Amino acid sequence: MGSTQYGRKTKSPAEREAHLARVSEGIADGRTVREQAEELDRSPSAIVVDRRILRMRWLEQNEQNITAEKYDQLEKLNRIEEEAWAAWDRSIGETVKQTRRISQQNGERVQTVSEETATTAGDPRYLEQINKAVSRRCQILGLNAPAEATINATSINIQAQLDIGIRDAAKWLEGHSAGRSIQAAAVAGKE
Repeated sequence: MGSTQYGRKTKSPAEREAHLARVSEGIADGRTVREQAEELDRSPSAIVVDRRILRMRWLEQNEQNITAEKYDQLEKLNRIEEEAWAAWDRSIGETVKQTRRISQQNGERVQTVSEETATTAGDPRYLEQINKAVSRRCQILGLNAPAEATINATSINIQAQLDIGIRDAAKWLEGHSAGRSIQAAAVAGKE
């Protein structure tokens, strides 16, 4: 590859990675492009290119880390949802409630057992947990519709009034500056 006026270029991938590691350290230490160029015997433009390469790598690594974290969170939500559905299923159906009473009749202990059967529609708290898990999953995956932006009507009204005022002023200037200078028109506007 040959040498340049700033020094030799890196030849092997290992040398290149070592050079990028030194550039990365310089960024972490707060060195300027010029300082690094002098220190590493490279042109400032080469250091700028190296910094761009590093930023692109860091961005890609960050995106991979975020994607991995999303998958971890989605897996947790799946487990929460599965447990909530299982609990919901257990809360539906018939339940049998047995009541045992022991009493004494004619000096003897008598045990009375009564059974009550109740049909339950399910515990709505489990459905709330399922709904929260589904909502959170949609949020992580970006499936929610964009949030509606609130618009400040006052600032729009002021801007509209300014726009109208500028147009009116331009029309007035056009009409009054036909035979006079702009300074004369400005003086007339003050009257």
